[in-house]
Parts: sequence; C-alpha cells; structure tokens
Amino acid sequence: MFDFATQTRLGCGEKPDNIGGLIVNASDVTVRNVEVVHANDSCILVQGTQDIVENVLTYECADTGIQISSGGEFTGSGTNNTIRNCDSHSNNDSQCDGENADGFAIKEGTGTGNSFIGCRAWNNTDDGFDLFAWTSTVRIENCWAFDQSATTSDSGSDGNGFKLGGDGVSATHTLVGLFAVGNSRNTGNGFTENSNPASMTCSGGCASWGNVVNVDSIGGVSTTAVGGANVTNMAADSARNADWSLKAIGDL
Repeated sequence: MFDFATQTRLGCGEKPDNIGGLIVNASDVTVRNVEVVHANDSCILVQGTQDIVENVLTYECADTGIQISSGGEFTGSGTNNTIRNCDSHSNNDSQCDGENADGFAIKEGTGTGNSFIGCRAWNNTDDGFDLFAWTSTVRIENCWAFDQSATTSDSGSDGNGFKLGGDGVSATHTLVGLFAVGNSRNTGNGFTENSNPASMTCSGGCASWGNVVNVDSIGGVSTTAVGGANVTNMAADSARNADWSLKAIGDL
C-alpha cells in the first residue's frame, strides 16, 4: 500500500510539489498489484506512453483515483496507455466541493490509443468515468460505474456513471460491455454525452438502470435491469479477491 495521508492538504486549485500519489512521467512503465490511498490530488496520474496500470485499488484520494493526462514533458505523452482490472472508489475533493474527484478520468487533452478495461468505479464524489473534453478516441470495455456520490456528494458533484465528453469537443469513443447502476444523486446520468456532438453507440450488451437519468444520447444501452442484480449486491462484492481477481457481481 502507498498511503499519502501525510501530504499537505491545500485549497482548491493550489498545486503543491507533491501534487498527488504515484505520478508516471515515463514510457513503458507498469504499476501492478498495489493500493494507493489518501493522496492530496489524484491517486495515480499517468502522463507517459505505453504505460500499464493493472490490478490496482485506489480510494479516498482528494481527486480522481486513476487519471491519464497529456500533460507530460516529452513527445508521445498521454498515448497508448492501458488501465486494466482496477477498482476506484470513495475519492472526494471536498476542497473543490466535489467537482473533480472521479473514479477514472482522461480529460482536457489529446492522445490516442488509451483504454480502460475491466475497471469498476463507485461512490466517487463526481463521476465514475470522466472523458471531459478529451479530443481522441478512448476505449472503455467491460467496466462498471455504480453508486457515485452515495456518501461523498457535495455541491459540485455530478454523480454520473459514464461522462463521455464536455465543452462541445467531438470525439467518438469506443464503448463495449458497460453497466451503469444506481447513480442516483444530483444529475446522476448512467451514460451522458455531456455536450460531445459525436454519435456513439455502446455494444456488447450495455445496460443502465436505477440512475436519475439512465441514458442521454448514447445508443445501444438497455434500461432494463440485468438478472437480479442490484446495487446492494454489487457493493458487497466490490472488493477483489486475495489474488486481485474480480469477484462475481451480485447474482448475475
């Protein structure tokens, strides 16, 4: 476990030297089989190329759990990164009234070849997955977003499951096998294009139920609950096994 609880907590918008937890500013780096908690900003920030974050748990950081950014200092930053089989929950930026703390994010930049695969986000102050104003295609596959803002809601929280754009930026993201359930605080969209004008369709059996708004302008998403699954069962099964493999979700 990497516990950053001793980092100095600063106000919203302030940028200390120890901006967050693990910061990857290099290429071909793998972060695997760790927990990252209590960072002053994001738990993990990836700004390299061809990096992998795998079998990682992030929680209770003061911004997003795992974020990809194009803010690195070398050519190729923010490209071809894979976030795989990770869980991110209960991240809370109370210093910014809950406006930014997502489970997973790739925002306000550009970079091709990035993907989130087999990841789950719950009870984050803002959104489960946030692709705000990212100009390149991002792949999100076999991921869950449920119960955002359940206990972390603040005045700036959105509480969306999958936020797939922002600022009118057009990007056609690849969406496969996604579930959004019980995002029922504040705006609480299961899926929202959030001003992204590109036409997007989720394939591979996508579903959204129990949210304030289940689907906003995203095709291919069923709004019927799958089997007997419910948020209570999903939350109970959210922790990973000792070998970091995924547990079964509810009674699917």
